[in-house]
Amino acid sequence: MSRALLKFIESVCVQRAWYWEPEVTMHKDGFGGFTYDEPALIKCRWDDKTELIRAANGEEKVSRAEILVIDDLVNGGLLQLAEDGEDPPGEPTNAHAILVVQKNPMFRSKDQFVRMVRV
Repeated sequence: MSRALLKFIESVCVQRAWYWEPEVTMHKDGFGGFTYDEPALIKCRWDDKTELIRAANGEEKVSRAEILVIDDLVNGGLLQLAEDGEDPPGEPTNAHAILVVQKNPMFRSKDQFVRMVRV
């Protein structure tokens, strides 16, 4: 059963997003900003959905999207919806910071997860 659900999740993740992981692809530039390495292109299902949430740091924030992903992502990372055939952006121009990462184990499984992030 778990395997079938994971296959279904992978089948609905037909969109792509650029992902900048903090501490790996984002580097402080010494002037209050960042420089960026090339982002990773990940599969996702991006649902625009505005709602008030409690971020990982406990603050109330407005979330702009709920995104189903198949990879582990990190709070504070950046996500930007990718266009078909688009080259990696030099910097995140339309990116959103990841506010919440949810990783729930599949029923009766210790190593298979459903992952949802909010930006």
